Amino acid sequence: MFTGESSRFFELYLDIPEQDDAPPIGWFPGDAVNADGHYYTVGAFGQGTYFESIPYVALKNTRIFTQPDDFAFKAASFTPLVSRRFADLVCKTDPTAVQRIPVAFLDTDITGFEILNIIRSIQGIDYERSGHISRFNANLEPDRGGEIKSIIDLKIRSDVPQDYHIFRLQDWRLPVIVSAHLKALVEASGFTGVRFLPC
Repeated sequence: MFTGESSRFFELYLDIPEQDDAPPIGWFPGDAVNADGHYYTVGAFGQGTYFESIPYVALKNTRIFTQPDDFAFKAASFTPLVSRRFADLVCKTDPTAVQRIPVAFLDTDITGFEILNIIRSIQGIDYERSGHISRFNANLEPDRGGEIKSIIDLKIRSDVPQDYHIFRLQDWRLPVIVSAHLKALVEASGFTGVRFLPC
């Protein structure tokens, strides 16, 4: 069994507590729009692209039920939306891996959050140790045919440099991967909304 103690890396996940019939808690960040009011595409901040001259991103249709957590994913894009303190910690630990983009909420008065645009992308999948890999069907989705759709029991290669503390994967850009060192710092800081899956 692959345990957290032996893992060098972890997938960064949203911590969603079981609620059953209880009132909803937390928050759902809204849709990202640029200064002209046009929507960013889903996944725009998940491709490892550095954005020039982008002073902020506006979010609309944000839903807030209780105090916003320090960590959230924007919509279905797996784009981290984090508190300024969370971003400070990540950038102090691995400053060249991310771009911080301030967020302006259009329909709520909360402040102090940023998009964490992860610009480091590496060939890091250990294909021999990872579990089942599902790929998009070229006949059904020709634009994405052959691309990785999901991986059961993702494993990261052992030769990833020791000073890489946060990154995405070139062959499968969906997950956000963090080092055991960064995980420990996040947990010690008491940030809310985040959990980790060893890989």
